[in-house]
Amino acid sequence: MKFLPRPLRTQYMEYFSTKSVEQLKADMQLLFEQNRGFNFSVNMAGSFTGSNQFTIKPKMQLGVKNGSTFIKGQFSADGSNGTIIKCSLIPNTTFSILFVVCILVGFLLIGQVIKEHNHTLLWIGLPSTWLLAPAVVLGINHFTNEGLRQTFETTFDLSPVAQ
Repeated sequence: MKFLPRPLRTQYMEYFSTKSVEQLKADMQLLFEQNRGFNFSVNMAGSFTGSNQFTIKPKMQLGVKNGSTFIKGQFSADGSNGTIIKCSLIPNTTFSILFVVCILVGFLLIGQVIKEHNHTLLWIGLPSTWLLAPAVVLGINHFTNEGLRQTFETTFDLSPVAQ
């Protein structure tokens, strides 16, 4: 899906933590247990999907619940008493679909302009479906992705690894 802008594509990240795998898992488990229900101290919730694998998503987010932005990752021990975390930030699928729909609606408007010779659609509808709506979708998705990524980094005191 290289035709989609960067905020709408999966981003791969690698982090280093000075904590051991067990300490990091314990910190995550504590966060997962504390943030159940109506506790909004940190805008993250998640679960372990395997022995060293996890999924984290924001508690509050715009969009459809099943299509929400989330981080999927796994731990591995580093030789220097630290932990390497490899993860991917998967964007909200609702925003990706809206972006593509906006572009398709723009093409439909061009067809309507050609068919009916209605230039009002050309000057009002086309910029709003090809410029305004996609820009809003990209902006919301960008800030959602960055918010989750930054919260994840700061909550667990992670340092990005240069790739």
